Amino acid sequence: MSMSLEHLQAGICLASAALALVCLVIVRVMNRRCRAQHPRCGKCGYSLEGLASDKCSECGSWLTSDVLVRPGDLSKKWSLVYLIVWGVMIIAAALAIMLVGVLFTPLGGGRS
Repeated sequence: MSMSLEHLQAGICLASAALALVCLVIVRVMNRRCRAQHPRCGKCGYSLEGLASDKCSECGSWLTSDVLVRPGDLSKKWSLVYLIVWGVMIIAAALAIMLVGVLFTPLGGGRS
């Protein structure tokens, strides 16, 4: 029992579409869970809610704009993961779309 090229392409297409959907769900979850709810120190992650000084009381870092994580920001440790998941999702969706085009193109380029 052999598998035809069309069946293989259809399987890859479905797997790519499923991977893109899984990545989309991961991105949605990361948007909700990995974004800061309160101001935090970008070095140690300590919550700065109610802190009056310009220095983190946990690690001693000065809270400059490049260290401070504001509410709604994606923390630095999750930024790379977020970008990788987005990249995988875009590649998987593009592969699925490309294979759908190949599957529904008549053999011989549609010439009679």
